[in-house]
Amino acid sequence: MSEQDKQTSSVDALRMRVDYELMELRLAHLEEQVCEARTDVASLRANVEQLRVEIANLREEFAAFRARIDALLPTLATKEDLHKQISELKSWMIGICVTIVLSVIGLQMSFYYMLRAEIHAVVHEEVQLAVKEEVRKGLTEELRAVVRDEVARGMQAEFDKRQPAPARK
Repeated sequence: MSEQDKQTSSVDALRMRVDYELMELRLAHLEEQVCEARTDVASLRANVEQLRVEIANLREEFAAFRARIDALLPTLATKEDLHKQISELKSWMIGICVTIVLSVIGLQMSFYYMLRAEIHAVVHEEVQLAVKEEVRKGLTEELRAVVRDEVARGMQAEFDKRQPAPARK
């Protein structure tokens, strides 16, 4: 063998050895990737199982919710029922408002009749005080007579109101 053939065979052997080591490195790398893929697949399977359990729980919750809605639905009022209730409520409100107005009017009238005598007494007293004040200021006799006549007419009218009407024949 010639020197050149020896070198060629040693280079070929070296190349084969490098190729073998590269293949071993690639194989180790591939084995690592396979191992990672297996762990990923296992975690995915666990996640799928969790999702299946959660979906089953959600289906149960939805079925319970649907049953509750189905049980509640027949008890809800229809539009006709609501309109009927509203019209009844309106009539009650109107009746209550009329009652309140009439009771306030009756209360005012009863207070007026209870206090009527006191009101007339106060008015009569104020007229007398006004007359006395005017007299003090020096009214003439004619004005005094006019004031007396007005007071007498007022008192006569008050007296007439209190007297019963004579019976007719």
